[in-house]
Amino acid sequence: MIEFQMQSTYVRDRCGDLFDVAFIAEPLDQRGEFTIEEAKYLARKTCKISYDPKTFILNIDDLTVRPNQLEKVVATYPALNVLLDATTLDFPDILLIIRAYVSQRKKVCFSFLYAEPEEYQTKPSEDENDAPHFVLSDSFEAEHHPIPGFTPLNRGNKSQAWITVFLGFEGRRLRNLIADAEAEDRKHYNLVFGVPPYRTVWENHSLIENCHVLDDIGRDDILYAGANNPFSCFNIIQKLYEATRNPSVVFELSPLGTKPAAIACAVFAGCHREVGIRYDYPKRSSGRTKGVGKVHLFVVQADGAELGEY
Repeated sequence: MIEFQMQSTYVRDRCGDLFDVAFIAEPLDQRGEFTIEEAKYLARKTCKISYDPKTFILNIDDLTVRPNQLEKVVATYPALNVLLDATTLDFPDILLIIRAYVSQRKKVCFSFLYAEPEEYQTKPSEDENDAPHFVLSDSFEAEHHPIPGFTPLNRGNKSQAWITVFLGFEGRRLRNLIADAEAEDRKHYNLVFGVPPYRTVWENHSLIENCHVLDDIGRDDILYAGANNPFSCFNIIQKLYEATRNPSVVFELSPLGTKPAAIACAVFAGCHREVGIRYDYPKRSSGRTKGVGKVHLFVVQADGAELGEY
């Protein structure tokens, strides 16, 4: 069972007992530095994570783990109350940590600490009449390297792939996703915009960046979920998953938008063994944001019941 218990503004004094363990990554901006310091304060033990998509290796401090060895994470860092610094952690880090702990088949409380940016780094548009572009990533992987354990089997020539894509401010990522898709599958795209956004009019940046791609693909629907609301994103995933359940359907998620949307994707896929992931491993730009905006603590409980049998 998966249960969102809390979506609230973060206040340190309201957190109660210390977390068993906190997972963090390297900070790229001021908000990441802030949440790392908070994570260190809130947990008995703090561990730094990095994931290499080419070797499929997850490094946690001195521990080296492959996705088929996730039981080593729990054995090394036993915990039922886990804090993830979603501001600094990348999507695969969050996904693999969730899968590791829910595989225990025990009730685990995951808390996600996330700080919104006050503003994004921008560059002028080539057309002086257009709004400036957000500068978020230096590059993306040319191909969507699979994450072992999150690649559903092709179900034959009649299979259909339903891909739910959470869109952000970088239209190139949607173009690359479509170009990288396997030609033999029939693709249906459900595109989700982050509305309402963190700040008024930011949704226009996402619409402008992605609108040129929308008419070039066979999309089933365009949907909206709060940019800072993982619960609303999770609800959309749940409804689409239930609506498309069929032996010939492959259900996949592609988190190209905000981190709260990525949290929803990680929770759902981490707890559903048959759900696939498409991800392009963006290389985040250093200093990509300025300031620390609203800080959230999202709390989710999961017991692995949705994983099914091995």
